[in-house]
Amino acid sequence: QATIRVAFEKGFANTRTADIAKEAGVSEGLIFKYFPTKSHLFTIIIKGVFQSLRTGADEIIGRENLSAAARLNALIDYHFDFFSKQYNIACLILGQSERKMVDLEPVLEHGMRPYSQLLAKLIQEGIQNGEFRPCHAETAAMSIIGTMQFNLIAKVLLQMSGEAMEATKNEVREYILSGIRAKSPSASV
Repeated sequence: QATIRVAFEKGFANTRTADIAKEAGVSEGLIFKYFPTKSHLFTIIIKGVFQSLRTGADEIIGRENLSAAARLNALIDYHFDFFSKQYNIACLILGQSERKMVDLEPVLEHGMRPYSQLLAKLIQEGIQNGEFRPCHAETAAMSIIGTMQFNLIAKVLLQMSGEAMEATKNEVREYILSGIRAKSPSASV
């Protein structure tokens, strides 16, 4: 958490390991003992954040007693709630004002790829059972994550109220669910 606080305050490029050590109350040597570079330290932190995200998503998607649409609905809630609480990480990953961004490769490799694969699996299940329209599940998963994340980050960076965030979440949910649901046979084209 000390690393995230310092990097958020100073920006990733301007954060020194000495600043992190001071904030954490440890020696700089101790940090280097476990993390040879600042980028390695951030990669480990990002992995941890996305592992937490994945753990919660796994739990939701594993609820096989619910329909695929109900699990997707719950995942949308979870995603918004998770990243609303991880404000500093979200800003670090995307960068803010003049601050340089974190290297996105570890974010994509250790975070988004496993998360999108998990979501794609749920989408594929929904397609197979007729709840979701036929589509390329991996593309749909990345589109859903991108839609949620862009709206979420815009609201977080603009410091919207909880009420505005909830309204955004509900609108995004409706957009996603209406776009992926299978059309009924009687619906006109």
